[in-house]
Amino acid sequence: MKKRFLLFLIFIIFLLSSTTLFLILNYLDPYEYKILSITFIIISFLLTTTSFFTLLLYIIKKIYFRGNIYIYHVLSSFRQSFFISIFFISLIYFNYF
Repeated sequence: MKKRFLLFLIFIIFLLSSTTLFLILNYLDPYEYKILSITFIIISFLLTTTSFFTLLLYIIKKIYFRGNIYIYHVLSSFRQSFFISIFFISLIYFNYF
């Protein structure tokens, strides 16, 4: 898999998941479908933050390594951003309770 294709795929995931999160927050009634709406919000928020932080960490690594980036840098950025997203979701969950 090429690095550009992977970054393009992550960018498309970011656009689709952020649009989905916006539509869920505006049009899904949380009082009628509570479990369904919370599940969809968590999944779309996780995908949005993961893809956003993947692109952000990729740009930071590209600056740090002076443009010498390989595909495993993108995959490690994805893994790190996934853990950052899980951390944010757990913070929101902890704050709620």
